[in-house]
Amino acid sequence: VQALRNGDIDVYYNTLPTANDRLTLEAMPNVKTITKIGAGAYSHLDLRVSNAGGEKDTYTGPFAGNSQKAKDLRKAFLLATPRQQIVDTLIKPVKADAAPLDTQFSFYGTAEYKANTAASGVAEYSQGTQADRTAKALALVQKHFPSASDTNAPVKLTFLHANTTLRNAIAKLIIAEVAKAGFDVTDYASPDIFGLRDNRNSKYDVIMYRYSLNAISQASSTGNYRSDGSNNVFGWADADLDVILKSLEGDILTGKQITAKRLEADKIIIENA
Repeated sequence: VQALRNGDIDVYYNTLPTANDRLTLEAMPNVKTITKIGAGAYSHLDLRVSNAGGEKDTYTGPFAGNSQKAKDLRKAFLLATPRQQIVDTLIKPVKADAAPLDTQFSFYGTAEYKANTAASGVAEYSQGTQADRTAKALALVQKHFPSASDTNAPVKLTFLHANTTLRNAIAKLIIAEVAKAGFDVTDYASPDIFGLRDNRNSKYDVIMYRYSLNAISQASSTGNYRSDGSNNVFGWADADLDVILKSLEGDILTGKQITAKRLEADKIIIENA
């Protein structure tokens, strides 16, 4: 921004803008600021389930496997993640009509999105207030850690994300809220979470970065959840889900069938948190 102000550069492009970035740019003389939607990008959280993508290290953290305890703890973390607060505080000042994304298969506002998110079970993550959801999260944690409280956090987690102003701000909101549900989170902001394959490293329980929902094929996003999927860096593996995803990748389907299969997939994903 300083180089733009000095006239040393003609164009400045930011894919992770903050409200302050926008205000600073708009206040500069002789500069035109343009805000556009690009590439269908969105921030997402990966919760580690097992080792991923052929990595030899084995994940044994709180979220490991599909036991009821692991599912409860994953669900609790997701319930306590203040998605609406993140959108309202950090995203809407840049994009006024922003909203949390409730599926990775289709975009907000489409008929498929409305139908599938209404029936997948994901609505539980937006019902009531954030305080209600965090209290529900704490109750789930207390099933396995009775001493947990809004001031005692016995579940230790490590959170990896890019070291940018926006990602750091999102992480702070998440860490502060999940602490009330019994999660003690160590924040790890990296300048390059991909350079050393950190996003596949089992020492991290939670990872945040960007995906882009811009594929137009019926196989869109299947690689995120297929057990051998290229984007499955968190170790997801569910045989029933694999069958659905491979059908989306290989079968000739009608639009109605595609929507139905994506709903089947989302139900399994939500059920397993």
